Amino acid sequence: MSSPSQPTGLTRTNAQHALVLLVLFLGEFIAIFDISVANVLLPTIQRELHVGGSTASLVIAAYSAAYASSVLLSGRLGDTYGFARIFQWGVGLFGLSSLLCAFAPTLPTLVVGRVLQGLGAALLFPQVLAGVQTAVPPHWRGAGAGIFGAVLGIGSTLGQIGGAWLGRIEFLGSGWRFAFFVNVPICAAILLVGVFALRNPDRRPRSLDVLGAIYSGVGIGALVVGLALINTGALLWSWLSLLVLAVVALVLFACRQRFLWRFQDKALISREVLRSTTFIRGLGLALAFYLTQVPFYVVLTQAAQSGTGLTPTQSANLYAVLGVAFLLTSIATARLSQRVTPVVASIASVVLLASFVFLMYIPIDQLRPGNVVVFMVLALNGLAGGCIAPSIVRLALTDVPKDHASSASGMVSMSQQLANSIGTTLTAVVFVAGNSAYGVARGFGFNLLLFTAASIVVLALTGSFACHRRSRRIATTNAGRQK
Repeated sequence: MSSPSQPTGLTRTNAQHALVLLVLFLGEFIAIFDISVANVLLPTIQRELHVGGSTASLVIAAYSAAYASSVLLSGRLGDTYGFARIFQWGVGLFGLSSLLCAFAPTLPTLVVGRVLQGLGAALLFPQVLAGVQTAVPPHWRGAGAGIFGAVLGIGSTLGQIGGAWLGRIEFLGSGWRFAFFVNVPICAAILLVGVFALRNPDRRPRSLDVLGAIYSGVGIGALVVGLALINTGALLWSWLSLLVLAVVALVLFACRQRFLWRFQDKALISREVLRSTTFIRGLGLALAFYLTQVPFYVVLTQAAQSGTGLTPTQSANLYAVLGVAFLLTSIATARLSQRVTPVVASIASVVLLASFVFLMYIPIDQLRPGNVVVFMVLALNGLAGGCIAPSIVRLALTDVPKDHASSASGMVSMSQQLANSIGTTLTAVVFVAGNSAYGVARGFGFNLLLFTAASIVVLALTGSFACHRRSRRIATTNAGRQK
């Protein structure tokens, strides 16, 4: 489905470069959007397919596990065979599996479709940043990386809101099938335009670590599914055995990668990438920030519905302002220069921290769409998140070589998914425990404390980037004076 490899030296117009970015970012958006869109639709799916809540949760766990467990391998595939080819394969698989989900007659069929969706998303996602690094002019790449981060956050945010809105559209006699079917024409358009817009750069052959891919896939997949089962009332041995398996597999994976680092271009995770201190700090920033994103939307929805009796659509409208604010500021932040990005992210981290503190003082029964104070606090949260999300990728990939862009992008994406899974599980456990012992207000308050702690980590890491940027600028200035 992709075009043959062509020399990267072929000239293109600005319109053609813009078309390349549009195709890539649209693919990124649908992959991220579908991670969280099923969260809101789950009660409807459970009711219409006549299954229990713990069984229906497999719809979410299947996608997350397939996505997180294969994204590292797909990043390596992009580095080996070219981003355009793997991106097109991923979009094609995602579109076909979305069609299967839309017409699924039973829950097992829907779960299979979600697994295939997750695999398709994992194939296409890491290739987006690789395309930004190799298919557009150098002066476009900084803004492209910023937009990549913006779409990453926007997809997560709008997935919660869009799930409720799309679920209201009747399709095939149901209120949830259209949310999956809408992906089909989008994927078809991406494939059609991508055939002409995307070109594979020349690549030197690289070997693939199949055993390492198995270790990482089993480890990350078992971790995501095990965390998901904790909240479903599953037997202790079922999720505990999965978590033990995850630890064993990931330890074997780490040992395998360490062994293969002595052989050039063999390991799934490049040693050159991990040597970058900015990349490691960027991964930490991604983990801390995304612990405060999707988990916050989930627990806010639970608190609003339990504490004020809002419907799923009303609770989605509650943080619509958050989504709009996130969208506007992320677009603006993506256009900032690399020099000011760390400073803006640090200021936004302070605002993010303040928004969670302010929410602690709002009574639970006031969490309604018409409340002006709630409106302002959630707008602040969205403004801050919209500044931080585009900055993460730009800061993390500052020193990453272009040849490893797909692998590095896969690691950032994996960090986001793990943060979402860990955060959602942790906040659900805390909310249920607090709600049972002290009521909804305390359960929500305990989670706000967790988000506040994560925001402090975000502030510390963005501040470290700002200090690092300042020290490098001072060193460069002093070196120039000595000359």
